[in-house]
Amino acid sequence: MNPMTNTQFPKVNSSPFVFTANVPNIAETSATAAPKDAHPFVFADGTTPVIVTYKNDRVVGKVSPHAMALASPVWKKFIFPPFPQRSMKDTTEPKGSKIVVEPVEELDFAEDPAEALLILLNITHFRFTGIPTTLPLNILSEIAILCDQYDCVHLAKPWLPQWLANENSEWKSTDPTPTTLAFGAPPATPREKWLFIAWVFGREQVLKDLASLLVREISTYKNGTCAALAGNYGPMPPGLIESILLCRRVTIAKLLAITAKCASPFTNDPNALHCPYRNRACDAIMYGSLLRGLEIAKVTPMMNAEEYHNSVETLSQGLSNLVIHVHPPYYGAYVAQDHSNCFTTDIKKEVEAVMAGIGDPILKHHIRHVEAQRSKLN
Repeated sequence: MNPMTNTQFPKVNSSPFVFTANVPNIAETSATAAPKDAHPFVFADGTTPVIVTYKNDRVVGKVSPHAMALASPVWKKFIFPPFPQRSMKDTTEPKGSKIVVEPVEELDFAEDPAEALLILLNITHFRFTGIPTTLPLNILSEIAILCDQYDCVHLAKPWLPQWLANENSEWKSTDPTPTTLAFGAPPATPREKWLFIAWVFGREQVLKDLASLLVREISTYKNGTCAALAGNYGPMPPGLIESILLCRRVTIAKLLAITAKCASPFTNDPNALHCPYRNRACDAIMYGSLLRGLEIAKVTPMMNAEEYHNSVETLSQGLSNLVIHVHPPYYGAYVAQDHSNCFTTDIKKEVEAVMAGIGDPILKHHIRHVEAQRSKLN
């Protein structure tokens, strides 16, 4: 299991000497569960009981231990423990005892999402009629989590072209934040789920594009955390949250440095005059319009990056919209004063330069993992 997924492996119930299933427990469970044919977790040739939470009920199915062992190295270790067990057929003679590895008595998948698990089990047991060709984003996300948890991404290979047919556009149209829909409908699935989907299924371009977009668009709380990237919507690629927040903070610091550079001439020496014509009124107009524009953008002249919690995009737009006023042209009897060039910083141009140079939040180990996942699918 990847330590960043915060998911659990199935619980197993094994005995060093007993091979047969715990019949009393199964019968006891079946007495309160749905009838045998009421759920799809009973597979042909299934001999190992499996516990699943299906439609809010605890049900017991039957899976083939050998099929599951072939499908996932993680399942194999749980079903066939990597330590030998002595057969009950001969326990009196240690020299003649038969060493065998038997399947565990029971698998507990009760904490795994049933619908996504069923799709993987259908693939494992060659029950292809039960595999959908299109998936809603929440189910696709759950399948990605299970494929990562159980190291079985190869199972999804034949269906990925259909499941990910619209991958380059779907994450762009997915609502950026979960909002409650009308008539009590469930919240819209946030697009951040695509980060882990792309990481598991080796979709490098989607991972890069979405991570870069989030650098521009996410906002933070006062403590510097971001709800969209705090694991509220499932696991994230390891280190990516921190990298996105770092790129965001660095970009905001560069943007705020522009405003500090514009304000510092007026604050470092209150008696200095910056208008080439030594016109105090012109200085007052420039500084006043700068402060007013920054106030509208919710920025103070010497603000640091940790104090700004709106998005990079919001800040860049606010700064680009700044209009710095100067003294009107003055045509005296002896000299004409054109103040149009008194404010020398082209704020919009400098903002565009910062936005064009935003760092890439995708790190080398993310690329290596994506490449490894692609190799499993090739």
